[in-house]
Amino acid sequence: MNVVHVDINTHEEGTGYTPLILAVLHGNRDIVENLLFYSAHVDVPDGKGNTPLHLAVWTGRQDLIHILLKDGAKVNMTNSDGDTPLHIACQVDIENRTQVINSLLRSSSDVGVRNKNNLLAIDIAAMYNRKDAVSELLDHAPYLSSTTSALVEASIRGYKDIVHLLLDYGVNPNLQDKDRQTCGLHEATRFARLEVAEILLKFGASSEIENEKKEVPFYVVHFVRSDSYVEKSSSTCIIFVFFDGPCPSSSDYPELPTLPEWTENSLDFCNECTAENPNTNLLDGQLDTFWVIPAVTQAWTILDLKYPHTLTGICIYSWDSTQMMKQFALQKADNTLGPWITVKTFYCDRKGSTDPTEPGIPQIFKDFTDTSQYWRINVLSNHGGLCTCFQAIKLFGADCRIKQMLDGYKMSKYSDAFFKAVSVISFYLIVFRN
Repeated sequence: MNVVHVDINTHEEGTGYTPLILAVLHGNRDIVENLLFYSAHVDVPDGKGNTPLHLAVWTGRQDLIHILLKDGAKVNMTNSDGDTPLHIACQVDIENRTQVINSLLRSSSDVGVRNKNNLLAIDIAAMYNRKDAVSELLDHAPYLSSTTSALVEASIRGYKDIVHLLLDYGVNPNLQDKDRQTCGLHEATRFARLEVAEILLKFGASSEIENEKKEVPFYVVHFVRSDSYVEKSSSTCIIFVFFDGPCPSSSDYPELPTLPEWTENSLDFCNECTAENPNTNLLDGQLDTFWVIPAVTQAWTILDLKYPHTLTGICIYSWDSTQMMKQFALQKADNTLGPWITVKTFYCDRKGSTDPTEPGIPQIFKDFTDTSQYWRINVLSNHGGLCTCFQAIKLFGADCRIKQMLDGYKMSKYSDAFFKAVSVISFYLIVFRN
């Protein structure tokens, strides 16, 4: 009797696909599991160096990613372009991109790997306008804000939300990209990205700084072709005005009523607190009680506002202590389980009394507009203490039901002016609390 041995890792001619890779590409979970059971090598690549994990990420199949990682797939293997699976996750257009990235990061994916174009995964995310990916990577590794080329890549392409997010996280607006030998403002000017240029200037980008090519933005603007990147009539030309001072801000809505039922002292709503000083103290209306966090970073509390709200500001009550929260991210999601997307990152000063029994001092942060029912305050650092604590929060914004009511009366065009002019607190209490 002849015994024929089948090579379970055989390669298809031309593509280099193995049976395992084909099963992944076709999304056949049963075959993937069977092949691995019969000892298919989990990391054998195709002709372009893509492993089964690369391709599972490309297709967005979270179940297959989990199976491959559980079987020992190497999360930092690179393909012929030098891309890891994380690089792929940061460019691919899939609905569950955030979950895929989280799976890779939890499996020790190295955010510092550069591909053959010397690009980090975060740079790829910026190039493909993947704001959620940029946010996830910065939350996971804040040090990326000093090493990334993402600001220049986003400025070139006019991705203003990415630029704003990077600057919120502390990326230097004058940071030089060593490979491109230039800065964000130079490239926003060169490619006529007007809104991006305004954002960069607002965050302190200098219109007089030289890049490594000895160019300044004011020099670059003279070589911008007005018909290259802007739709225009025959009489239109591009005019850049470099200025110091604030740019037009986002909407500015009044203070919302603070409701204790927005949060809970439970693991679903808070990951760090002490028994005597829970997260619910933030909403108890008292300015001399604290949320005490036995940690210095990555502590969060969730707010369920019960209905969608558009927020335009947040107030943090502070005190003068090394335990005072320093950096925090305001995040939103579609439910309490996430995934969480960073709306804006803020920095709190040490202000107020050194006596924790005295009322805290308000620090108000605005210049953003976003809408959600579910919000999260994610504490990223403090001022050097062994634990973190602060007194209270207040929100500025509007209940979206007000806008819906105005829409019903065909008054939607007046909603923004209404929110700014009327006491939303009084309106809220009269209309929605009765």
